[in-house]
Amino acid sequence: MAEDSDNLNRRGFLQYAGATGAAVTSFALAGCSGGDEDDLEDGEDGEDGEDGGDTTDGEDGSDGSDGSDGSDGSDGEDGDDGEDGSDEPFEITMTQRQDPTTLDPHDHRETTTDNVILHAYEGILWRGPDGGIIESLATEWEQLAPDRHKFTIREGVEFHDGTELTPSDCAFSVRRVVDPDVGDLESPQRDQLAGIVDAEVVEDENAIIVHSDGTNPLVFQEIASYCSVVSEEWINNNANEDIATDINGTGPYQLSEYTEGESTLFERFDNYWGELPDATQVEIIAAGEDSTRVGQLESGETDIVSAVPPADAGRIEGSDDLYVADEGSTRILFLPMRYDVEPFSSVEFRQAMNYAIDLDQIINEILSGFGQPTAQPTLPASSVTTPTSTHTRTTQSRPNNSSRTAVTLAQKSKSSTPPVGIC
Repeated sequence: MAEDSDNLNRRGFLQYAGATGAAVTSFALAGCSGGDEDDLEDGEDGEDGEDGGDTTDGEDGSDGSDGSDGSDGSDGEDGDDGEDGSDEPFEITMTQRQDPTTLDPHDHRETTTDNVILHAYEGILWRGPDGGIIESLATEWEQLAPDRHKFTIREGVEFHDGTELTPSDCAFSVRRVVDPDVGDLESPQRDQLAGIVDAEVVEDENAIIVHSDGTNPLVFQEIASYCSVVSEEWINNNANEDIATDINGTGPYQLSEYTEGESTLFERFDNYWGELPDATQVEIIAAGEDSTRVGQLESGETDIVSAVPPADAGRIEGSDDLYVADEGSTRILFLPMRYDVEPFSSVEFRQAMNYAIDLDQIINEILSGFGQPTAQPTLPASSVTTPTSTHTRTTQSRPNNSSRTAVTLAQKSKSSTPPVGIC
């Protein structure tokens, strides 16, 4: 339990920091695919499942390479032909912190669950490697009015059960998240589609219109982050307990076997509408202990582990067969200060708290460099960041006595109200 105590101590330390920082997610991979490290795109695991924050998928991200062809013999006879690597099984095992709590894409809020089921389910829109909105099951999108947004749905898409995707499936998926009366589900993701109240199929067009309860400039951002598309017929024909243990999506992988609490096995869906992935089979297992995941990687039991502890990153990087890939997380760790409670009602005190905390030291010594200081609770690529926003917290004018000033002002306060929270 030393690891848990260490985490608690760090959190306790950070509770007194007037700091804002962007987390960096890391995962480690075994060099088994023949691909370059630069080929990695997806694959990051989010924070602990209980944080239920950002939606990032658990794709493997490593590219397989074709086997080499045999060459002709010098006597004119054909040499032994090498087999094309694309015809050979390319199987990957990934270990993350916890198993999915469900396979229903609309009935959870855990990143670790998304890491599993987003191999098989897709959204109407999606986000690219840089966080920008890209097409997925919709090929075009436009605002018709401040409260009405149109999405043109891709044709020729097939669900894993062989049925064809229709605009009605997409509209139903939106309604299943935002309307508790649809699909016999009160989705915990409802607030992630804030303002959206309905969706309908456009007559004589392969499109849907999403309705909001007023002006809603964030519809495209919300749809690109949540609302996986399900088959309306399949959902209506199955009980919720069956939907929680099975998958019928449109993604590049289809569910092969699911053993609750043990493993989830996917096979490549050869009728996928998009580019087929290199891996023919992906198995996802879980190990809650950081040391167990890293040990599995080092022993060859798994090919990818997520949420690599910063303390282990150096040892993994030192191996010839392993490497660490880190990506900027969409999670921001910050401590808001209540301006209406002493001593935080003092601008001078809040400034002193801000300058008293050395973010670089926290990142370098506690997070082993896996973090980035920021001056506001948004990311540079955020849709709400303005051109004049700054993400660099300058320390050039940091006063030498800022810590002493903060302590002195705090001692003058007699308020017992907790003035600091953690987000």
